[in-house]
Amino acid sequence: MNCLYLSRHGEGSDIAFRMSLDGVRVRLWIENPDMKDVADGLVPKVTDWRPSVKWADLIVMDYNSDELAKIW
Repeated sequence: MNCLYLSRHGEGSDIAFRMSLDGVRVRLWIENPDMKDVADGLVPKVTDWRPSVKWADLIVMDYNSDELAKIW
């Protein structure tokens, strides 16, 4: 399974990491530029989430964003 995890500040990086330990292929995107180093070396990260949408079987968001809702 492929999972794209969208996070505002990286709060869900522990869940994304745990999913990867269980064999799920995870890509993590963190919105806040000051938090980009969260989970470095633990979970593969992407700088833009949009190209990974077609790749993902599951998309998890740990927050609700008006901007994401407009794009989605």
